[in-house]
Amino acid sequence: MNQDNEQLTPAQIHRRKLLNHRTAQLNKREEELQKREEELKKLENNTEESIKIVFPSGVTSPEKIESKFWKKPFLYIVILPIFISALYLLLIESDRYVSYASIIVKQTDDLSTGATEISLLGSTLGSNSNNDLLLVQEYIQSRDMMEYLETKLDLRNHYQESGADLFSRVWPFFDKEQMYKYYQSHVSADIDEVSNVLNVQVQAFEPKYAQKVVQAIVERSEWFINQISHSLAREQVDFVEGELKRSQDLLRDSQKAVISFQQQYNLFSPEQDGAAMQSNVNQLETQLVQAEADLKAQLSYMSSNAPDVIKTKSKISALNKQLILERAKLASSEKKNTLSDLNAQYQDLKISADFALDSYKSALTSLEKARIDAYRKLKNLVIIDSPNLPESAELPNRLYNFITITIIVFLLYGIGLIVVATIREHKDM
Repeated sequence: MNQDNEQLTPAQIHRRKLLNHRTAQLNKREEELQKREEELKKLENNTEESIKIVFPSGVTSPEKIESKFWKKPFLYIVILPIFISALYLLLIESDRYVSYASIIVKQTDDLSTGATEISLLGSTLGSNSNNDLLLVQEYIQSRDMMEYLETKLDLRNHYQESGADLFSRVWPFFDKEQMYKYYQSHVSADIDEVSNVLNVQVQAFEPKYAQKVVQAIVERSEWFINQISHSLAREQVDFVEGELKRSQDLLRDSQKAVISFQQQYNLFSPEQDGAAMQSNVNQLETQLVQAEADLKAQLSYMSSNAPDVIKTKSKISALNKQLILERAKLASSEKKNTLSDLNAQYQDLKISADFALDSYKSALTSLEKARIDAYRKLKNLVIIDSPNLPESAELPNRLYNFITITIIVFLLYGIGLIVVATIREHKDM
């Protein structure tokens, strides 16, 4: 051996030492691995013994349960849920009875309108009816309606204590929001856009109770729509009363102005007084013409100094003076406040007074109509289809629900198979 080392170079000797060192390290690692394998075997033996203690003979261990589950996934994932759903639908789920009613909203005036007027005003009335139906629809599905039914018919108690199954009933711990959602799922109101008819339906666990709820909804909806109309009418009454007071004040002021004008100028009516003056002028002119004709006739057979001729001349002179005075009263541009000016002022005052009187009459008529509208029944809910008494349970639709559940389960099972296959494929890669 020493001879071999003497024949080797220093580099070769160094390499041989490294190999010997690495060989020794590998031997140590092999010994450590053997020790660890022995420890793992001991742990496995201990685990099997503990499983035997926890799961005695006849009891299936979790590993066996899991293996059985994955051996028959279709049975546990598809068949079992469908079977449980069928049991619930056929034996447990409660019957629900549905009562229906169809209504439209009509104004009281519309009910007495002739066929011709309806055809001419159909578009306007239809628009108003649509707005009213929308209001009624929102009110039926509102919390106010739910609270009204709770007060009148004890709504919560019916859905809570009527023998309904666990999944269909109202639980005692339901708050107002949960109760409102439940109410919306059992009471619906839909508008037929073609016929403008509001269809109301109510689901209940008793047929008579469902009919009572629909009847209460229809009655309350009519009260609601008339309450809105009466509120608007009362606002209209307040407005018209204000207009009437303003018209009264205007009429009173205009009448005072006319009376003051008449007293100031001592004229009842400048127009009538003017007509009287014009009549006087016409009469004076007629008399003057007649007197001049008489004078000519007298001069034809009398001298100018004859008493009758002198008398006629005096009459003509007097008529001319009086005619000048009357014409001056009637129309003179030199005097202030002539009859024409007074007549113009009087006409302005009279027009204002007449306008105030017409406004007062119109306001008085409007007030009377508004007061009548505020207390009479303005709108009616015309019932097209009265609330019916269900003879058989319409809901649940068990066949439809069973088919739907079956389809969903199969879809989920198919999606699960695809997901599992994809995961296994990635693991194999």
